[in-house]
Amino acid sequence: MMEQTKMMYYEDRILTASKGRLLLITFEMMLEEMKDARRYLERNDFTRFKKSLDQGQKILGYLMETLDMRFDISKELIGVYFYINKQLAISKISRKVKGLNDAIHILERMMDGFEEVVDSQDDGQPLIESIGSPFIDTFVYGRNGQLV
Repeated sequence: MMEQTKMMYYEDRILTASKGRLLLITFEMMLEEMKDARRYLERNDFTRFKKSLDQGQKILGYLMETLDMRFDISKELIGVYFYINKQLAISKISRKVKGLNDAIHILERMMDGFEEVVDSQDDGQPLIESIGSPFIDTFVYGRNGQLV
């Protein structure tokens, strides 16, 4: 689970991020939680493993919730996200690293693809200017005020 210092680092980046960069930051946060979960699993620290995996799944849930299903790509992405979530659930129940590794691999490839698109099409305009700072509270800290 991410520590306070790391969350402040992400908060600073989110404040100045464009819409495309915000997606990449979301993927970074999710991958960091999943890699932490893998490290904890390898150390047999099942409590921290579960906490990190739960955080990664929360972020994945956020990505799923924010898909605009009017677009065909969203319908494809939701299927990939469901598959990833299934792999994470398998790892959580079995305490085996394979599903987690598969999820990390897929997400890293997706992030690379999104990064190429963002690099070629991003206008660099910070998203927060258009929607305001309450977004930070929800995105970083969650709806209940706790760190995501």
